[in-house]
Amino acid sequence: MDYYNNLKDNDFYSDKLKHLYITGFINSSKIDKLIEDIRNANIQENPKPILIHISSLGGILEDGLKLLSIFKISKVPIATIVDNYCFSIATILLINSPYRIMTKYGFCLLHEYRISGYINDGRHTILNYINKIDTYFKSIITLYLNKTKFKKDELYELLEHNLLLDYKYCLKKGIVNRIIDIEYTKKNKIKENINSLLSNINVNNINITCNILNEEIDNKINLIKENYPTIIYTYCNKINKNNNKDENKNNNKDENKDENKNDNDDNDNDDNNIKNSMILIFNSLNLITKIKIIKTYKYSIIDIPISIENLLPLLYTNKIIMYSHSYIICNLLYAFHNYSLLLEDNIINTKMILKKIKEILKKKTKMPKNYIDNIDKKFIIIDAKQAMKFGLCHQIIIT
Repeated sequence: MDYYNNLKDNDFYSDKLKHLYITGFINSSKIDKLIEDIRNANIQENPKPILIHISSLGGILEDGLKLLSIFKISKVPIATIVDNYCFSIATILLINSPYRIMTKYGFCLLHEYRISGYINDGRHTILNYINKIDTYFKSIITLYLNKTKFKKDELYELLEHNLLLDYKYCLKKGIVNRIIDIEYTKKNKIKENINSLLSNINVNNINITCNILNEEIDNKINLIKENYPTIIYTYCNKINKNNNKDENKNNNKDENKDENKNDNDDNDNDDNNIKNSMILIFNSLNLITKIKIIKTYKYSIIDIPISIENLLPLLYTNKIIMYSHSYIICNLLYAFHNYSLLLEDNIINTKMILKKIKEILKKKTKMPKNYIDNIDKKFIIIDAKQAMKFGLCHQIIIT
């Protein structure tokens, strides 16, 4: 894959590549859509090399096996990138790729298959079903061993857990070939009154949220006019505690399929219901790279109360402007969700995410150490004046 090797980090988000996406719960319809997109990309005149962006918690094992053949249907080279999260069966697409990329804000998760739900069948039928799924999963094990640097015992140990794997670990174990970090270019300060700027029609206005899909934010960025400054608005994502139940339900379905289930009921609701707090944080970290690739001078506007995970990507804009009636809510006390039945796994995963968040706050703000140390221990509300003092914003608009 010399072509990808020769690309600079920033090139992976440029129009030098054809960008395709697989997002949410992976099932047969999602895979068929990806295959169709790959075929359509191949028949274009002078087709570009393809880059598949993965943001998925996983899906159905039997459908996921179809991902093993994806790379045989394209004449143009294909690479995959984890610029968000790639869990469970989605890792088949990643690991089987000839060239695999990851940003510093991405995460992977490998685990063994699961069978969930009530099975109203006899013992013999149930055992046959387990044997069938077990046989399928052996091919996944073989793929992991052949395509990564894992030793057999080490891999089996990992698969018994539900551990988040950061970019350093993924590179070390050969899950990915390359880590990219988009170069952040600080533009010269624009001398313009913020009030007149807000009403100026010659400005790129973008609304973002931690719920926004990868493809959607990329499409917004592609429409930016580089001779105009960009104003980024964000809003607070509300955490629905019931979503944790939905997430557990979907994760339990990750590696199994009720064969009597109609494929039309393909868990598309997962894409809408999975928005629990940990996923919001994954998506927020993903937005950091997206904001970095915007080439214009970047303002961000905080005009309503937002949570700390919504703030993180805004720290990579050139200037943060906050209305006086707004607040920043540090509510990481409630921010995490149990991905594993093992308490130790959940503790390790939580510490990893918190470490990443705290590193960003230490690097990009003047937030006092005692505040950063306590964002996961106390419910903290920061007003506009405190936010400016802590370097969480640069200017306040009085309302």
